[in-house]
Amino acid sequence: MAIGELQVKPDEFWRLTNGELMAILRGYVIRGNKESANHRNLYTLFWNANKSKDTSTKLPKDLWPLDIDYDGSEMSMEEKQKLFSKIANNDGT
Repeated sequence: MAIGELQVKPDEFWRLTNGELMAILRGYVIRGNKESANHRNLYTLFWNANKSKDTSTKLPKDLWPLDIDYDGSEMSMEEKQKLFSKIANNDGT
């Protein structure tokens, strides 16, 4: 993954510390979430435009929660491990 998806050259990869690699990975995840946020905003726009009058208006984070919907509270260790596992497995669950 580091060489392909993260666009790190092999010779650079072996010189990176674990912290530097995790920082690159974090940037990759944030960039992917921001791209997903664009799709989510369009999805929310269509959802709200076609909802019935009885249905309340939805916010993007209500329809499609993303990791970037950070509310300022600290994540527990279990939540961090689950997030890391999700990133490592690239399974989206």
